[in-house]
Amino acid sequence: MLVALVLALVPPITASAGVPIDPNLGDTVLGTTGGVRYASEPAAYDAMSNFADVEVGCGGPRWHLIGGGSSAGGASSQSWDAASRPYDYDDPDMIGDDGWLVEAFGPPGAEVTGYSVCIRDGEIAYPSKTIPSGTTDLRSGSVSCGGGRWHVTAGSAFIATSNSWVNTSFPKDGGDADATPDDGWSGRVYDTGGGNGGFYLFAVCAAGLDLSYAKRAPVTVAAGNAVSRRVACAPSEHAVGGGARVSGPADRARLVSSFPYDGPDADDVPDDGWQSRAFAISGTDKTVTPFAICLG
Repeated sequence: MLVALVLALVPPITASAGVPIDPNLGDTVLGTTGGVRYASEPAAYDAMSNFADVEVGCGGPRWHLIGGGSSAGGASSQSWDAASRPYDYDDPDMIGDDGWLVEAFGPPGAEVTGYSVCIRDGEIAYPSKTIPSGTTDLRSGSVSCGGGRWHVTAGSAFIATSNSWVNTSFPKDGGDADATPDDGWSGRVYDTGGGNGGFYLFAVCAAGLDLSYAKRAPVTVAAGNAVSRRVACAPSEHAVGGGARVSGPADRARLVSSFPYDGPDADDVPDDGWQSRAFAISGTDKTVTPFAICLG
């Protein structure tokens, strides 16, 4: 039986109007392989605000979130990831195991696509951390899985102020005996609220699962340009999470996309690795280091 634990107080994981939205409405189930279910749903950017949000579900009460991602469509210079997090629907608990919520900005006529990655069995926890307000619009933080037998499978950063963005979101090593980035999640954001916007870090953590952690060497991107990088899982593994670390100040680059992809295998399921895309806004060249988390 799955055991879901809440390790920290989190903001209500519901629609902005306060009424939960069924995250399974409008989803496309992309396939199930190795016990991992993948689904996606697009949402068009609003013509006035350039904002879009979408909830992607796990399919019902027998499935539980283990990861999620998003891809902000449109020109990379005009599109970015603003917030994402585990989503709790209208069930008896208050645990974000029912789907994945995505919020993004982009040009009218384009869409953001959200992704959910879910499993039926496993011992999963959903820790989160509220980052205190400060005096700078360049904000960072991390959340831990709690040590011991808990290992991160996915994570995200969430900045609530309008037109803010995520700069960096990736799995972290917690300073234990190894150097594996399996101990929690780190994120950096640019906060248009000058440091007073609601800033949260989320992690999805599991015990007893066969997880591996991969990354590629940093790639350089110059101001005014975007770069995409894929990190592959082994053929016997299935991607459940990933992200990217971007160098430089958070107001000089944006994370555009972070999502599972389908490689050149026999199926059409996006379980073969993780793809991240970042856009360098200004300043000196940036480096982008991509990560993938894979379930064996």
